Amino acid sequence: DGDAICQDKRKRLLECGERYVAVALNGRRGRENEAVALAAREFCRQRKMFPVFISMDKNADEALARRCARLGRGLYVQVEDGRDVRCVLRSAQMALGSRLHFLIFALLEGIPVVPIFSDPKVDAFSLEVLGTSAVKVRDRDHIGLLKKIEYFVSCGLCEYDKNEALSALSDRARRDIFRAADLCLGNLRKNKSKPLKKTDLSAIINCD
Repeated sequence: DGDAICQDKRKRLLECGERYVAVALNGRRGRENEAVALAAREFCRQRKMFPVFISMDKNADEALARRCARLGRGLYVQVEDGRDVRCVLRSAQMALGSRLHFLIFALLEGIPVVPIFSDPKVDAFSLEVLGTSAVKVRDRDHIGLLKKIEYFVSCGLCEYDKNEALSALSDRARRDIFRAADLCLGNLRKNKSKPLKKTDLSAIINCD
């Protein structure tokens, strides 16, 4: 039943008659998201595409995604789980977003990605997969952001080798697990009852 709903969603998207860019933004980034929506609108207009906005976190992102869809003259598509997200991404020409798991799903589908900086995890992903930092937004400067996105795409920075990228992320995950285990065991050996410090946890997930 879930597969049938997913296929119907893809069919309705493709029936719009144009190619589209999938967009997922972090609702906690405030007014920066308005600049992203406007930049996505112009980027798509120039290429005869349209933006499709989705929400990765219903509580934090849904109202934003709906607002950005209106602002970006795009379409809001409700997703319930990872399968829905991948369904939307599967037929997209590109993924543009500031949610880490959205970018990872795009990677699994093998489509070009333009990471928008929202926190250090997204930047770490971009460096690992694309070899360059995520695109940064300056408040409401959608013209400046559009130029950055156009440069990112024209230089091929959004392209990657899917197998190599997945292998690199898997290796990082294994290393992080071992680092976390070492830190926890080190605390036990020292008979420390206090929890790990925030700086320790940041080191584990490469957030600092």
